[in-house]
Amino acid sequence: MWKDEPDNQVIVSKDGKVVQTIGRKGGRALLGAWQPGGLRFVQSMAVDAAGKLWIAEADGVPKRMSAWDLASGKLVREFFGPTTYGALGGAICPTDANVMIGQGCEWRLDPQTGLARITAVITRDGMENSRFATGANGKTYLAVASGWIGDAKPVKIFERLAEADYKLRCVFR
Repeated sequence: MWKDEPDNQVIVSKDGKVVQTIGRKGGRALLGAWQPGGLRFVQSMAVDAAGKLWIAEADGVPKRMSAWDLASGKLVREFFGPTTYGALGGAICPTDANVMIGQGCEWRLDPQTGLARITAVITRDGMENSRFATGANGKTYLAVASGWIGDAKPVKIFERLAEADYKLRCVFR
């Protein structure tokens, strides 16, 4: 059986007794630094021939499928995607070319492998239009508007304080 709120864990039981839990208790935060060991909105599960538990989450920020070792309860690997229309709102940070944003999240790019890992969920309100800018004060800002061009919602300005750390500074309506 699985629970969504408040535990956000997969609980394996036998004869009414818990024999294994998958995922950290409470799941992962909706916003902020990425917590790979947490689950959020479990939608479906399957066990493969190698004994890995595959979990699909019903969350779009980000879309994630994960594989877990049933014996230890540990995360083996996570997969993200697919993005909508080529990752709307994607932008590269001007102060760190290995950081990009898209799909409401911050990603760290690895130029050696060509892979990326998620570092944070910035917003769940949509990120169809977004741009980084460096202010006259030397700080890095991120402007985000959800919705399509011509139908964009309020613009939110976040300050990038550090990797995986954004603070909402203002909203233009």
